[in-house]
Amino acid sequence: MCTYVLGGFGTWGSPELRGIREIRGIREIRDLPLQIPLIQDEYMQRPYQKIIAWQLAHSLCISIYKCTKSFPQDERYGLTSQMRRAAYSVPMNIAEGNAKRSHKEKVYFFGVSLASLEEVHYQCFLAKDLQYLAAELFQTLQKQIGRVSSFVPKLRNAFKK
Repeated sequence: MCTYVLGGFGTWGSPELRGIREIRGIREIRDLPLQIPLIQDEYMQRPYQKIIAWQLAHSLCISIYKCTKSFPQDERYGLTSQMRRAAYSVPMNIAEGNAKRSHKEKVYFFGVSLASLEEVHYQCFLAKDLQYLAAELFQTLQKQIGRVSSFVPKLRNAFKK
């Protein structure tokens, strides 16, 4: 029996975590009971989750995933995949940059996040021109992108020398 603690609630062998099992050394979480708290309490949040730029980028990422569900199947490995990868790269690089110790590394990852954001913007523009996105949805995404792009440079500039 393993004695690792999962989020401070019981051990791997405890009855409330019956849905967890080990396959080839990889732990898999399946059908966990609903009474185990998720990261909803402020004291359990990761530090990056408190950053406004990350929150906005995460919201944009969710929006991109939702809108790309309706893209044609022949774009599954093309534009859909590219948009999703670029979209999750934005909050992911903010989170990774926030974990770095040096200011130089933080600035680098926040810069990568900005570059991914520009990639998402162009991909949305292309999807609109290909008529995969309605004009109203494009405007909504454009506003979200604008909000994120106003916060990430401020975050990056806070760590520049």
